[in-house]
Amino acid sequence: MKNTRFKNGVLHVLLMEDLPEQGSVELPLFTAEAGDEGYFVVPYREVCFLTRFLSREDEDYTTPSLILPMAGMKKGDQAYLAVFEGMKHDARIRVRVENGRYTLSCTYDLDRITLYETPSVRIYTLTGADADYSGMARLYREIQLESRNLVPLKERALTHPAVAYALDGMPVVRIRMGWKPVPSPVLEQTLETEPELFVAASFQDVERLVDEMKRQDIEKAEIVLVGWNVGGHDGRWPQAFPVEEKMGGEAGLLHLIQHVKKAGYRLVCHTNANDAYRIADCWDEEKLIRNKQGGLCFDSAGWGGGRMYDLCLMPSRPIHAKVLDSLKELGTQGFHYVDVLSIVAPRTCYHPDHPMNAGTYVEKAREILMDAKQRMGGVASEGGMDFAADLLDFALYISFNLLSGTPSIADEPIPLWQLVYHGYVLHNASAETVNCMVKPAQHRLKALEYGSIPAVYYYSRFVGGNRQNWMGNTDMRFSTDQELKNSVRLLKEYLKGYEPFVSRQLATMERHEQLTDQVYCTTYSDGFRVLVNYGNEPYAAGNAAVPAMDAVLLPPKGKSE
Repeated sequence: MKNTRFKNGVLHVLLMEDLPEQGSVELPLFTAEAGDEGYFVVPYREVCFLTRFLSREDEDYTTPSLILPMAGMKKGDQAYLAVFEGMKHDARIRVRVENGRYTLSCTYDLDRITLYETPSVRIYTLTGADADYSGMARLYREIQLESRNLVPLKERALTHPAVAYALDGMPVVRIRMGWKPVPSPVLEQTLETEPELFVAASFQDVERLVDEMKRQDIEKAEIVLVGWNVGGHDGRWPQAFPVEEKMGGEAGLLHLIQHVKKAGYRLVCHTNANDAYRIADCWDEEKLIRNKQGGLCFDSAGWGGGRMYDLCLMPSRPIHAKVLDSLKELGTQGFHYVDVLSIVAPRTCYHPDHPMNAGTYVEKAREILMDAKQRMGGVASEGGMDFAADLLDFALYISFNLLSGTPSIADEPIPLWQLVYHGYVLHNASAETVNCMVKPAQHRLKALEYGSIPAVYYYSRFVGGNRQNWMGNTDMRFSTDQELKNSVRLLKEYLKGYEPFVSRQLATMERHEQLTDQVYCTTYSDGFRVLVNYGNEPYAAGNAAVPAMDAVLLPPKGKSE
C-alpha cells in the first residue's frame, strides 16, 4: 500500500497491491468515534445514505453494490472524498461500528470475482463550504467532467431532438400490457407448458389512452410499451418477436405507432439484453454467464418466463441489435428503454468462449446503450449506475427505498446521485415516486425534492404470492372508461403543479440541506431553491411560506420572494 501527497487536493492514493485474503481494506482517515460530529456517505445502489456517528449497537454492513464508485466522510470541519479507481466496478463499501468506533473499508468479493487490475482509491480533502456531502458530490462531478463526455441536457437539446422534446415537462408514461403469472408456476417453460398470458391492455386500448390524454390537453408524452413482445413482460427474452398477437400483433402495433405520432407524442418499446428464458426460440445455454465455479447464474424466484438466467452481454449484443433494427423499421423513436442494464452492478462471466470481467461488462453495456441511442435518438434504462450516466437520457428510478426499507445503519437518505448528475440525465427519484400522483403526498414531495420528472406506470402492480411490487401497491389503471378518465385527470393535475419546477431540469443541483426536522432545501446552479415541507405546520422562508406537506420554488436569494 502506497501513499502519495499531491498539491491539488489529493491527500492519498492507495494502491492495494497486497489485498488481504478477505478482500477488505480500511480507508485511512475514515474513522470516527461515537459522538463525533459528522457522518459517512454511502452511495448504495438501493439508496444513497448518511451514517451518522451516533451511539449504537455494534454493526457490520457491506453494500451489495454501489451506484457511484465513491465514499465520503465529514468529521468536524473537515471532509474527505474517496474515489475508487482500479477495480472500481467491483468495489463495495463496508461500514463497521465496534465498541463505538466507526470505520469504512473498500472491499471486494473475491469468491465471485478475479482481480484484473490493481485496486486503488484516491482520497481528496474538502474544507469550508465544500466540507459536506453536497461538496463531495460537486467534486466528484468535476472529476467526471474531466474524464467523461458529460454534456448538459441544455446543450444536448441543441443537437438531439429527442432531448429537446423532453425538456418542457414531458411525462414518461409506461404501460405494462400483459404478463404471465409471477411467481411462475412453471420455472422451465416450453411452448406446451407455458402459463396463460394475461392481457391488461391491447394496442387499441393504448390508443384510447392516447386519445384521452389529447382530450385533456396533455401536450407531450413519451409512451413506453412494456410486454408488447411475444409472451408479454419478461416472457421469452432474448426473443422479442413476433409481436404478441393477444395485444394486436404487428399490425396493431404499427397502427398504434402512427396514432401516437399523429397525437404529437413519442412511442418506444421496452427491451432486454440481460435476461434469458429457456422457452425462447433462440435459447442457447452457451451464451449464458458462468460463475467462478463454472455454474450458470440465475434468479431462483423466476419471472413471467420462468427461471431467469443471466445472459452474457458479449453474445447478447448482436441479438439485441436485431431487435432494435426491427423496432426502428416499425417506426419507434425516442428514449428507447433497455431494461435492467443500468440498475445492476457490472457482472463477471467465466465462460471460456466469452469471458468478461466487470470492466469488459461495462464496455459491452455501453455499446448496447449506444446501439439504442443511435437508432432511436435517445436511450433510457432502469437505473443510474455510474458507468452509464454519460450515455443515458432518462433513468426510470435512481433508488428503491427512499421512504422505507433502508438498511439499519442508514440514518438518512440523500440525493447524492442527483447532486452529481442532475442536469445531465433526466430521472425519477425512486421506485416509490413512480405514480406519485396517486400516492400519499410525501411521495410527490420526495420527487420534487430530488428533481424528478413525472413518471407514470400503468399496471405497475403485477406480481403475486409473497413477491413484492417494488413500485408499490397503489396503481394506475385504465381498464374502464372511468379509470381511464380519472387516471389522465390525475396526471394532468400533477403536470400543472409541476410546471414551476420544469426549468430546474436545465440546471445542476448544487446543494441539498436539511433546514429543520421536516424541511429540506435543494439549491440549483441558477440560484433557484426548492423548499419541501414534510411537516404539519407551514414553514416561514423569508417573505414566503411553505405550506404544510407542500413544496415551493423560491428565486435566488436577494431577488423578490
